[in-house]
Amino acid sequence: MTKIHAHRGASAERPENTMAAFKRAKEMDAYGIEMDVHLLNDGTLAVHHDTDLGRCDNATGRITSFDYNTIRSFSVGEKFSPEYKDERIPYFTELLEFLQKNPIFLNCEIKALEENVDHIAVPVTQMLEAYHMSDKCIISCFHASVLNEIKEKFPQYKVGWLTDAKMENLEYCIEHHFEAVHPYYEEITPEYVKYAHDHNIMVNVWTVDNENDIQRMKDCGVDIVISNDVATAQRVLGK
Repeated sequence: MTKIHAHRGASAERPENTMAAFKRAKEMDAYGIEMDVHLLNDGTLAVHHDTDLGRCDNATGRITSFDYNTIRSFSVGEKFSPEYKDERIPYFTELLEFLQKNPIFLNCEIKALEENVDHIAVPVTQMLEAYHMSDKCIISCFHASVLNEIKEKFPQYKVGWLTDAKMENLEYCIEHHFEAVHPYYEEITPEYVKYAHDHNIMVNVWTVDNENDIQRMKDCGVDIVISNDVATAQRVLGK
């Protein structure tokens, strides 16, 4: 049965990657939430998607050049709606604290950049481990090296590779004992999904908002649809 992960929270209704979006996804009874985590220059882990802070109000620059106290001063909600002008970039721990009291599956995408690709896997996974999240989350990343490091050091965690839906990439997931592949939805075929499932690999696709596309993903048999529009996905999937 195809399930729904709210992409950056319920981002069709609330500012993306904010506590407001995550709380709304929980209220809507989404199966899971997808989010992004960055490593800042003070070692803090922050929940945000973009490498550059240009979409924040009154902010510019690369996110890894800031400490958390600085980026906490930037609003990430006012451009969505003045109602959310007080929304700030959450601490990763802020989200994890919320999940302890409001359980919902976590799809944690590690935003590994050139300057930290070799040292971001451990702090993120250690933080997840501090909150006993091994059976409540999957860790995804575009960098297979990050996922390999996690499987080596934290084998209890499930990982999914964000990559093209090419057979050689799927074979890589199988060979390296990844639990999932996270490809762009337009590339998916029923045959691809069947091959993945025959090798115990989940197929979790992004970012699917159109009703016809969601239905096609359901017909293909994907495991997870990652969607901005939780309400539409629920309507199509019967949830």
